Amino acid sequence: MFHRGAGTLRVDQSNREANLASGGAFLGTNGMPADMSSDAPFAWTTLTVSRERLAALVGQADDLLARPLDPQRPAVAHLRRYIESVVKLSRAPHDPQLDAHIRTTLLDLIALVLGARGDAAQIATTRGLRASRINDIIAEIDRSFMSAGFSAANVARHLGLSTRYVQDLLQETGQSFTERLLERRLQQARHMLTSEQGDRLKISEIALACGFGEVSYFNQRFRGRFGVTPTECRRDSSRR
Repeated sequence: MFHRGAGTLRVDQSNREANLASGGAFLGTNGMPADMSSDAPFAWTTLTVSRERLAALVGQADDLLARPLDPQRPAVAHLRRYIESVVKLSRAPHDPQLDAHIRTTLLDLIALVLGARGDAAQIATTRGLRASRINDIIAEIDRSFMSAGFSAANVARHLGLSTRYVQDLLQETGQSFTERLLERRLQQARHMLTSEQGDRLKISEIALACGFGEVSYFNQRFRGRFGVTPTECRRDSSRR
């Protein structure tokens, strides 16, 4: 359970008491009563896992009940961000393969959060943490791609990784950092060219707004990707 509200959340379960500041997390169980109270309005996110699965990952999970989890630990932060991204995906049509991947990644991150050791920890680190980091990198691209100076080095500094590691992780997805960044910028440019708001802007202004430093380079890449020039794209949209 992640405490997402304000104030301090007090949890009492299994004869143990924990006080969580905003952003804190703890392991609880649906199998016994719990008393929770807060000194301010609060909200929370819960992730429910069967006892059998948890036992296979970390052994005696009951020993961890109502013990605060350090929100500054990388594994805890990764799990929280990954849950947030999954919640956004829940609005999309279900894909069995994607659902299976999400379940696996969540379990791997839970294993790291709760202190799995041995083979379970090794598998979780190799699989779950890498998937979560890829997710963080893509989120950073989506946030900052419109900045002309944005680069893999910016992402690496923000996430505390090396630039080479960022590039290697994205390469595993089938697209390099440069390819993914270019595609994101081109898709945004096409959206602006065909929208009412973008119709009031010059093509050069749209190119600069989407992170392209040179209009000629933008024109070349846009035509190579979509088969029409930005001007033709706008004209065709107006006709439709």
